[in-house]
Amino acid sequence: MRQDEANADAWWDNLPPVRRVQVHHWITQRGKQPPEEVPGQLELVPVEDGREDEEMTKTNKDVAGVRTVAARPIGGVS
Repeated sequence: MRQDEANADAWWDNLPPVRRVQVHHWITQRGKQPPEEVPGQLELVPVEDGREDEEMTKTNKDVAGVRTVAARPIGGVS
């Protein structure tokens, strides 16, 4: 087994069962909405450049500087 396959297996083995269901659904449904949200799951939301939102946990600006997105817990769960 290659190292990247071993890493993927270890990652999968450490996922909680509800997250495995989500990942499997996302793969088999080609990225459509998962059947349910998991508490603490993050969503990406677009924000205007320079805007600060205290609910946001992380911000990321693409290389071209065209769009800024932020990740925050779904439903405000932290």
